[in-house]
Amino acid sequence: RGDLTIRVFRDGGEVDVAVRPAVLGSDDEVRLLLWAGLVLRRTPRCVLERCSLAAAQVLQAMLPAGGVFIQHVLGGSPGESREIERLCFLLEVNGRPVRELEDVMRALAAAPPAADAQGANGIAQGGSVAAAGAAPVPSEVGDEDDAGGRPRHWIRLRLMDTHGQEHVRALQRDPLYFPTFDLNRAGPGRWQCARRDK
Repeated sequence: RGDLTIRVFRDGGEVDVAVRPAVLGSDDEVRLLLWAGLVLRRTPRCVLERCSLAAAQVLQAMLPAGGVFIQHVLGGSPGESREIERLCFLLEVNGRPVRELEDVMRALAAAPPAADAQGANGIAQGGSVAAAGAAPVPSEVGDEDDAGGRPRHWIRLRLMDTHGQEHVRALQRDPLYFPTFDLNRAGPGRWQCARRDK
């Protein structure tokens, strides 16, 4: 509505400074993707501006798309059971780089192969990647069938927290109880929802 005057302390004295406030619009929340109990969205600008330097350097390569941010993890979901933390970045799905939500959908559409000993345990890569939550050894736990008799294969996720620490997790989708939904803003206070399971 016009300039504001703020008083600041500078060079040993008080100084009045005129500033013009700007309303910063946010189109970040026009789309959400719910998958395996993870609420995925485009990385909010406020997160991009406040994450660590290590994380910012990785995310800079994803601009202008901004990367995919895990805003929330639903209780009892496959994501929670595999110890996936909210407020982190999704970098890869089954080895496919993720820059935007559509990359997640493309990676999920490519049916993963059944877990084998190398794929299930060969997840940890180097000292900086935490392997907690990695896929179990196939001889210990097989790929269970879902309610329709289809095998539920392991999906490997490479994640990064806001401090730049990378983690790898593997989970199985559960389309019966945690289906994939694509939500798009259709106007003020209105969202359209489409189920996107295979």
